[in-house]
Amino acid sequence: MKKLIYIFIILIILTTGCTISESTPTIAVEEYMSKYQNLESNIIEDLKKYNLDDNMDMNEEQRKDYTSLLQKQYQNLKYKIKDEKTENNYATVEVEIEVFDYRNSILESEKYIEAN
Repeated sequence: MKKLIYIFIILIILTTGCTISESTPTIAVEEYMSKYQNLESNIIEDLKKYNLDDNMDMNEEQRKDYTSLLQKQYQNLKYKIKDEKTENNYATVEVEIEVFDYRNSILESEKYIEAN
């Protein structure tokens, strides 16, 4: 019975050790990007805190529209891990991110505002 318990404990340690050693900088970046895609609560709070609260030129309806627009942007972002470099205790992960291009819409809106 003791041998069975020891084998079980060793299996748990090996399983835990393997799980910990599989964590890489690339996996950390993938987890970070998935937080945006899944619209986790801390991402939404940061959106409100840093993008909406600072812009007092928007009314409530505009803030809701802008929030919706950015949430759609986050959910539909695509990324590709290009490279990972690790040196000493530092890692660099190069990521290519693809998002909607709203620039033309913004320019058209600005032209409309100026004309009217």
